[in-house]
Amino acid sequence: MSRFSVKGFLIGFLAGGTVGAIVALLTTPKSGKELRGDIKQKSEEVLKDAERIFNDAKAKTKDVLHTGKEKIETEAGRIKSSVEAGIDAYNEAKKS
Repeated sequence: MSRFSVKGFLIGFLAGGTVGAIVALLTTPKSGKELRGDIKQKSEEVLKDAERIFNDAKAKTKDVLHTGKEKIETEAGRIKSSVEAGIDAYNEAKKS
């Protein structure tokens, strides 16, 4: 998942969750104090969910970067070995 689709998902999740919670709370008959308490509780839940999603995405990104770094290091080592072998072969051919 690209950086932009994770960001878009997170923004959509937050906006949708917030709007849905507010609409649900506003359409139920409650006192102002109860309604404010419910809105606060739902907002905290949405923020906790968003934080969890963000942390999961962050952890997955770190894993992908670590794996990519390992692959690059492996390939760099192979290329270096190939170049060194080519130089050695050239020097041996030059001596002959």
